[in-house]
Amino acid sequence: MRKIPKFFWFMIIFLTFTSTFTTNYSPLFAYGEQKIALDLFTQKEPYNGKGFNQSSDMFRPQEEVQVYALLTADGGPICGKLISFEVCGPIEVIQDIKFHLVAKTNCSGIATINFSLAVINQTESFGTWVVIGRVEVNNKIFMDILTFQVKWIIELLHIKTIDDELNNRVYFGIGGDVGFKISFRNNAMIPKTAFIVITIFDELNVPINSLYINNFVVPPNGKIQYLYQKIPIPKFAVPGKAKIFVVALDSQNVAYCPVISTDFWLTIYDPIHLDFTDGAIAYASSIPKKTTPGKPIEITVIVRNEGTTTLNDFYVSIHADASFIDSIFINKLEPLQSKSFNISWNTAGQPEGQYTINIAIQNFPNETDSSDNTYSFRIELTKPILIPDIQVLKVDCSSNEVFKGEIVTINVTVKNNGNATLSSKLRTYYDKFLIEEKVIRDLTPATTELIAFQWNTTSTPAGEYRIIAIATPAEGETNTEDNTGYGCLIKIKDKPPQIIHDVAITFLNAQPSELEIGEIVEIKVQVRNFGSEPEAFDVTLFYDNFLITILEVNFLAPSAILNLKYFWNTSQVIEGNYTIKGNIPPVEGEEEIGNNELVDGKIWIKKPQALVKKHDIAITTLNVTKKIVNRGETVEIILTVANLGDFNETFNTFVYANMTEIWSYRFVEMKAKTIETISFTWNTINENIGKYTIWAKADSIIGETNINNNLLVDGTLSIVKPPSTIVHDIGIIELYADQTEIKVGKNVTIKMIVVNLGSSPESFNVTVYYDSKKVGTISIISLGPSMAEEVTFDWDTQGVVPGTYTLSANATVVEGEVDMENNRFVDGNIIIKPIFEVSFLMLIAPFLIGLAIILLLIFLYYIRKKKKVARPPRQLIIIGRSRL
Repeated sequence: MRKIPKFFWFMIIFLTFTSTFTTNYSPLFAYGEQKIALDLFTQKEPYNGKGFNQSSDMFRPQEEVQVYALLTADGGPICGKLISFEVCGPIEVIQDIKFHLVAKTNCSGIATINFSLAVINQTESFGTWVVIGRVEVNNKIFMDILTFQVKWIIELLHIKTIDDELNNRVYFGIGGDVGFKISFRNNAMIPKTAFIVITIFDELNVPINSLYINNFVVPPNGKIQYLYQKIPIPKFAVPGKAKIFVVALDSQNVAYCPVISTDFWLTIYDPIHLDFTDGAIAYASSIPKKTTPGKPIEITVIVRNEGTTTLNDFYVSIHADASFIDSIFINKLEPLQSKSFNISWNTAGQPEGQYTINIAIQNFPNETDSSDNTYSFRIELTKPILIPDIQVLKVDCSSNEVFKGEIVTINVTVKNNGNATLSSKLRTYYDKFLIEEKVIRDLTPATTELIAFQWNTTSTPAGEYRIIAIATPAEGETNTEDNTGYGCLIKIKDKPPQIIHDVAITFLNAQPSELEIGEIVEIKVQVRNFGSEPEAFDVTLFYDNFLITILEVNFLAPSAILNLKYFWNTSQVIEGNYTIKGNIPPVEGEEEIGNNELVDGKIWIKKPQALVKKHDIAITTLNVTKKIVNRGETVEIILTVANLGDFNETFNTFVYANMTEIWSYRFVEMKAKTIETISFTWNTINENIGKYTIWAKADSIIGETNINNNLLVDGTLSIVKPPSTIVHDIGIIELYADQTEIKVGKNVTIKMIVVNLGSSPESFNVTVYYDSKKVGTISIISLGPSMAEEVTFDWDTQGVVPGTYTLSANATVVEGEVDMENNRFVDGNIIIKPIFEVSFLMLIAPFLIGLAIILLLIFLYYIRKKKKVARPPRQLIIIGRSRL
């Protein structure tokens, strides 16, 4: 497929969109009394593409694009509508990228999609992207088009090495400077701040010096910038082919674009020392860029020294066309230093029209680049047009969390941002449900008004709701984007039951009502918790206004009833008629205290008559310390037994669980008029799971007439199935070395097998020893239940003293472990031998060799001597001629 020129792509899209709008689509359509609008925009503030068919600021490769679609009716959000997004781009490349996404508008009327620009070849994402949004409302199609560019935001274009005359130069002497010129630009619609780093590398690829330029403001809209600088060449640099690199980073040290570089040569001769003089107006802008005469305009100017020499004593002048506005004196500006100034231009008396704001500094002697000594932009002063513009400035809630039925105060602050007095209606919503509507009347320009709404949450279901305030567009208003304000998320909770504190005495009885001094009065008290919270309190008993005792109630559940009993010994009471009374001091938060006191009646205590001795054994209290236990747990049971009679008594006492006897005790000669408290523990290991009634009984004594108090029932106890037990148990089941004899300095492999015999994963350390010295430690992480793991140690015996050693291993004890015997394992002996072994044979070898030599010599001498003895004597034979 041939690449279609960019111009034709734009013509095709323009004609397609034009025909579309003239047929089925409309950016703003009046349906009934509502005006429906769809607006696409991105996250790129302030140039995010808001408004019909607007462009957003650019994106860089690999950046995430967030596209929002705002759907409104009369400026208010439309919830729950499906928005289709058609994404096309970039249109300049051969291979098209095109896809569709769908998102639903939320309660703010906004649908959102996002996608990444990280493609295989990121340069394929360079170019113009188009996003088309479509929605159907009331059988009509509404549409908006958003475009944006994808490029390097800060783009490094070129670098070359130069001399002080700005001529190209590739040879630079060590000990001097290397000069360079960098060209770059900012492709975004707003100024960007860059961190620029220039580094030189010598022949050996060693970084020998760098220049760091912080907070370098680059003006927007693709204007090419030039920077002339130098870097000293240190004397330790290696001569030869060198390289200079330039990178541009953002505030988080992320690269704006690829690195650029160029080659040059380092020599040992002809070092040069460079300086560049270069002042610049780095950037200038104004707020606003369009206003009416008479209103002030704030002008911001950034002046920068882009050279290597200090700039002294110069002025920055600001003009509107040829009219002087102001000047700023700068006495000193160091190299690469910037200064920022704000100037207010009073436009009173200025005629309407377009003005060019010119900011300039002087040309400095021998200045390298004077093209950036001026900076200009345009400001428009227009005739005032009545523009109604109401804004929901702030939405405050009295609370972020309330109970159903409570009142929430919603304070909405609205502002007239236009230049005409206006009236409107203000509505508040929780999500899409209307709370209330109020009228805004005659709001003058630049003024604010606080309007309060009262939201009764009685009929609101429990849940979490977003508070939204919407001002209906005033007559003639076109900017409706700020007519909607979003408040807090309010959580509506179901109202909890009212907390009530109310304890009472519901029954009080003292028996007998007539008795003699010294006899026992049984006082029964019943208390009840009418509240909604557990309570602990005291019950005080009186006879008239005299204290009998204080009974403690440590816990009483809501709606629970507790029966108390007290045996009052009247030995110290004088004769008389007395009123028995019970009282509970009010607990914290208790309001109803009328039932905290109860009077029983009269009791007559008389002087003792003739003493008639009696037998009377009683069980006065029976207390089971737990109400629910796991089977196998022990329960402490406390029993109080009283001898109320006049004789020392011997008798048996029994405690039962249902009909099973669980304890017995024999009192021997228990003294008269005494009380004893005994406790025992009941092990439930052999009991069945279920509920048990605990009661106690004392044997009746011969002659005992009152046996009603010999039996006492405490209540019920539940035995439940115990929870599954977690066992912690690790162990070592095998330990061995691959060699039992090894020479010093060699490696020996030690292996072991560790197991988790418990029921939960365990992490622990295993240490191996030879005798008491450590070989090494290894950590075992999360070894599962019933799992085994082989652990290997490589033991370097370098430096180990030769000898015989015992190998052993220890595993650390894990928390909760009971069986620790298997945490240690002893293997056996390992022999470490010296490198050179001297045997007994080697020790006596020299002696044996010497002895053998001596014996051989003796043997040879003996043979030689023997031969000499055996040889016959020589005979002289004369052979002569006989004479005739």
